[in-house]
Amino acid sequence: MKLPDLRPLTREDFSDVEDGWPEPLIKSVNTFQEQVFNGLNKQITLTDNIQSRVVELTFTTAADYTTNDTFQPLNIALSFKATAVFIAQVIAPNNAVITTAFTPCWYFTNSGISVKFISGLADSTKYTVRFLVL
Repeated sequence: MKLPDLRPLTREDFSDVEDGWPEPLIKSVNTFQEQVFNGLNKQITLTDNIQSRVVELTFTTAADYTTNDTFQPLNIALSFKATAVFIAQVIAPNNAVITTAFTPCWYFTNSGISVKFISGLADSTKYTVRFLVL
């Protein structure tokens, strides 16, 4: 659905009303209307409007990562209780294109979450991973 054009209220819209009282109402309604319109008009941002955090971490997997699930947990501090953890981007050395699907295995800690394993990573490889935590 496309939003209609934004049309602020004016004093003329209340020409049949007593002088004085419509001005504060008009200002408040116009401010609210503009904020809602801007929010719904492709200007909503995830971190401003949904409790979330984007975290980028760089680490190197162990030599026996794929065979023994050896992984140093990645701790992410949060000011809210996470409901989901997504991997938004994985960058390998030399910015190599990665076509593998990645899934984080995570759990709650006292101060946030800890990612204890990420499926799809290779042994002895340095990665930069961007997480989206909701």
